[in-house]
Amino acid sequence: MNLQESLGVESLSFFNITYTDASGSTRVVRVNAEKESVATAPYMSAGCSVVRCVKENPGVSLVRVLYDQRPIKSSDVVFAMRQLAVLLRSGISLVMSLDILIAQSPHPRLKRTFEQVRDEVASGTTLSEALRVHDIFTTLTINMVRGGEESGKLDEVLDDVSQASMKDLELRGKVKSALTYPAVILAISVIVVIVLLTYILPKFIDVFKSSEMELPLPTVILLFVSDLLQNWWWAGLGALGLGGFLFVRYARTRVGRRHLDALKLRIPILGRLFLLTSMARFARTFAALSSSGVAVVQSLQAAQSVTGNTLLSEIIAEATEEVVNGAELSASLEKHALIPNVMVQMIASGEKSGALPEMLNELAGFYEVETEHTLGSVVSLFEPMTLVVMATIIGGIALAVLMPMFNLVNSYR
Repeated sequence: MNLQESLGVESLSFFNITYTDASGSTRVVRVNAEKESVATAPYMSAGCSVVRCVKENPGVSLVRVLYDQRPIKSSDVVFAMRQLAVLLRSGISLVMSLDILIAQSPHPRLKRTFEQVRDEVASGTTLSEALRVHDIFTTLTINMVRGGEESGKLDEVLDDVSQASMKDLELRGKVKSALTYPAVILAISVIVVIVLLTYILPKFIDVFKSSEMELPLPTVILLFVSDLLQNWWWAGLGALGLGGFLFVRYARTRVGRRHLDALKLRIPILGRLFLLTSMARFARTFAALSSSGVAVVQSLQAAQSVTGNTLLSEIIAEATEEVVNGAELSASLEKHALIPNVMVQMIASGEKSGALPEMLNELAGFYEVETEHTLGSVVSLFEPMTLVVMATIIGGIALAVLMPMFNLVNSYR
């Protein structure tokens, strides 16, 4: 029994396949499959001529097995849906497209997921229902696929799904990268302060104590903090651990999540960034769903889950109920101060002109540009601010150490 079998992991191998398609072009792909016949079957069924199939034999290691069991990322799913859209657009049937997608998938867990989807579709289940069983597919994806099935434009809808999801991932990535620099500087500052207080400052303590001189208040405070870090670090770690545990528990409750989301929107500068990001994601998702033929109410219900903010989701949910009762979406959103006037006016214009999806796409593009500008402002403000904070902390520690030293030198004169 090999390592994969002992861990209960499906034994797969990589095959390098050279084939010729219907146009006579020669292509080379790397396929992950159980055996050669499984690897080449999708291409032979699609009418391609397999020239060569070579099995790789890299050996199995624990690292490789753990790597194969890594979590499925959102970008993996987005890339797979885009591949599926391309295959369907080329005229290949849905089941055959899923077979090719499975053969080309480099991610074993994603491969097994699509195998289950393929089996469900082959047995007569719709693609949207087959996707609904697996939690890696978002409500947005499932609703858009269902709209594509009803409108007969599944390939176009899948392309819209991947584009909307890719824009969402890009926006999240930009926000994370913009906030990474201040977080790194803050972490470095904390490490430097701990090193100074636990390793550097203790070397001066004996000098200060032997002098029997009155120490300045900053030095007394610094010595107290240093003593805590050296002798009571375990209590500090315990308090941090307990506090973190209670915070996570609170944040997972509905009330806690609501309070934290409200606090996020009140943070100066960052609050506007969070609001713009949520509005861009909502507008892009709502536009994609509406364009794919999904009804307005269902589009709103799916789009409210992508805002990432409980308060905004509650506002959209309330607006959805009013739309069901016959109210206009713009009028329902206008009553809430959190919703920007630009969004209300553009939605109202789209409702009057009958071009709501197009207007929402314009709105999403507007908010994405605004988000990038706000990100630039945040980065330009945080870079000098974090450096000033770091310099102030380290300078304050240095001053607290130097003040009694100067007093000691003066006492010997």
